[in-house]
Amino acid sequence: MEADPNAKLAVGLQQAELQISRNQFEQALATLNHLRELQPRHPYVLYLLSRLYRQLGDWQALKGLVDDLRRLRGVPREQLDSADAEATRHLLEAAGKAGDAEAVRRLWKSLPRALRRDPQLVVAHARALDACGLHEQAVDELLAAIDRQWDPALVEELGRLHPQDPMRVLGHAERWLKDHGNDAVLLRTLGRLALLAELWGKARRYLETALDLAPEPETCRLLGELLERLGEQDAALACYRRGLALAATEGPPKLPSGPREVSREEAISQSPTLTLLGQ
Repeated sequence: MEADPNAKLAVGLQQAELQISRNQFEQALATLNHLRELQPRHPYVLYLLSRLYRQLGDWQALKGLVDDLRRLRGVPREQLDSADAEATRHLLEAAGKAGDAEAVRRLWKSLPRALRRDPQLVVAHARALDACGLHEQAVDELLAAIDRQWDPALVEELGRLHPQDPMRVLGHAERWLKDHGNDAVLLRTLGRLALLAELWGKARRYLETALDLAPEPETCRLLGELLERLGEQDAALACYRRGLALAATEGPPKLPSGPREVSREEAISQSPTLTLLGQ
């Protein structure tokens, strides 16, 4: 007599859970892939697979899982997009470190159009382009994204790049002052660009205004370095000290919390994509 499929699934899930608890990840992966062949949309199987891919740092596999689920009906797009974005950010970072511009291009093209407007992904894409030596493409990507949708993270990232023609980028970014003249992040980025263009007076004005609006250690550091360059040693030292004091009050950065674990019963009772995100 052929074994009950549900019984086989239950035994397989217990086996996979045990293997994961013992850090037998390769064995658990084989077990879960077999279970997925039996029931491709089973919520808890998908949850354990996505959890395992994260533990293994196998972002390509997680992205593949997302791509497979996109072809199935009844899986909410928002959940899939979130997992897709997470996997793609990691893959873009790896491709950038490897200097693989073609992989960066493929990854970006693989994303749905809506995700290509996500600020975190735009930042990840720009960093990957920059790491591959495509500096001007990274700059233009950020300029276009900020023109479409204002986001401080994009503006901050623009200030970290080193364009070949900082005057061009500075002129473009100064247009944003009309609507965001009191944005300290924008002013700091303008200060950085003015530094690259060796416009010391303009850089100083932007950085001092940014510091007045929002005292931050990084702004203090930039202004301190400029003052040192200008020969104002006492003012530079005071700026550095202020930055150190601000950094001390901020404390260590908070580590992001990972997705919470989900019970088998909860996963089965919820949408299949609960399993994908583990939320």
